[in-house]
Amino acid sequence: MLLHALVIATVVCLVLASALAFVLARMIRPRTALNANNLSGVSRQHFEIFQGESIDQQAVNRSRERFRRLLDKGEIRAAEALIRPGMGFVIHVHALTELGTLAAGRLLERQLNLSHSRDSLEQIWYWLDLATGLRSLNRTQALPKLVRLADQIGSDLPLSSYFAAEVSSFTGFGGLLKFPDHPLNPQACRVLRRALEGLRQGLEPSRLAEARMGELVEHHWDSQPAQDDPDNVRLLAEALRITRRLPAYEAFLPANEDEQEAWQLQAARLSNLEESIADYLIQCVEPLAARLPVEDPAIERRILLALHDIRADAARWLIPLLTSGRIQHQDLAIAVLARSHDEQTGRFLEMWVQGHIDVNLRAQMRRAPAPRPEDGKPFPYVAVLRSLRGHASAEVEELLLLAANDPEPGIRTAAVSSLGWQEPIALEKVRTGLAKARKDADPSVRFAARAALARLGERASLDIFRKGLGSQDPQQALLSIQAVAEENLTLLWPDVDARADASDAIVAHHAREALALLSEEAMPPHTT
Repeated sequence: MLLHALVIATVVCLVLASALAFVLARMIRPRTALNANNLSGVSRQHFEIFQGESIDQQAVNRSRERFRRLLDKGEIRAAEALIRPGMGFVIHVHALTELGTLAAGRLLERQLNLSHSRDSLEQIWYWLDLATGLRSLNRTQALPKLVRLADQIGSDLPLSSYFAAEVSSFTGFGGLLKFPDHPLNPQACRVLRRALEGLRQGLEPSRLAEARMGELVEHHWDSQPAQDDPDNVRLLAEALRITRRLPAYEAFLPANEDEQEAWQLQAARLSNLEESIADYLIQCVEPLAARLPVEDPAIERRILLALHDIRADAARWLIPLLTSGRIQHQDLAIAVLARSHDEQTGRFLEMWVQGHIDVNLRAQMRRAPAPRPEDGKPFPYVAVLRSLRGHASAEVEELLLLAANDPEPGIRTAAVSSLGWQEPIALEKVRTGLAKARKDADPSVRFAARAALARLGERASLDIFRKGLGSQDPQQALLSIQAVAEENLTLLWPDVDARADASDAIVAHHAREALALLSEEAMPPHTT
């Protein structure tokens, strides 16, 4: 899925001008379906401003004086009517920010209650304009509304991490993290986690200092966060991931010595907590897993995501719940099981499939039969096949090879993509199955087969990825870097490492992130 999303982002970058491509590559989050041809004029305008294009200051001055006259006369509605969606929105926000009066701040704050566009990307740009203006005016009264907005924006939407970073930079945001009983504490935890996550996805490392993220994490840690609270756990898990990447981020800092010093201070705050946070997360596995099952599907989802984030071995809690059908987000629970080192987990998943799916029969079919629901829900076949990559046995291997002949392309892809993560038991049989899959009619199956063969060290497949890594085309290099990370092609580690010092800052950033992901994949799961 990540590679598919990156293909979409790459198409966007190729279509747009180079400056716009630069911003898109850094700011468009993974899993976002974005069509360059559908980008609105407002979005293009903001990308250009973000890249350094100056705003028409004369237009800002005219707008500022017009607002001044209206607000001095108390004509609030007339002033508010001037702020309309479109290319002039950012001009009006800058004008009110420069005006700097209490009335101007109130006018900007009221705009947060309005929906300005059905285009999600454009709407976030409007909110970013407002957040930046309100922060410049130190309008802390707007913080509660901004925190709620940042929390509501889906993580799969463009710029959500950037918006979260802007909100977490507000004076007073740290106070929300100091007190666990504060009504906005859960939302603030999620917003800060989103901002930290953005650093891994291309947000400028300098934002660590601007938003004082080290200090914010320290505030949260000092509040003695509960071990069974998924929002606490996910925030600290992300902070730990960022801490381990700090040396790589130093290469992307600005040359200004004051800014570097501010960054080092925030980085030191995180580094000082690294060992404590790591120990804390190990202790969170049982309290989190023991909360399941829960009736609220949103809470269950956050618990499962937290278990996934900390790489928990939670099989002894999840298997009984999956067997009894007491888990609502089955796919997430099954994804967590991929981390289990208990050999019985693989046996359970394999037997669970055999109890619901006639794998042999499906392998002989030309067309996929209708899914057989259980209690109104289809069996999570694809999720189980993907989770089996973490469990090696002769039975699992045979199941995956049979599923690789399924009439459904999505099932074939899942099965093939789970081969080669461990040394095969029947090596020649696996290689034969993968060679067949490499000629599959479906491109996703073919890609999964090449990746599996590369994991097994096949020279031809490795050379395909190696060629992409060495490409002078930044977009091709990005695709290959992401593929290596997602498919865990550790044999290409030296080739990715060579791109970590690329002259192209985007390529260098993603290469370093890929190296971090490969390192994380090699870590053992947390268990109790």
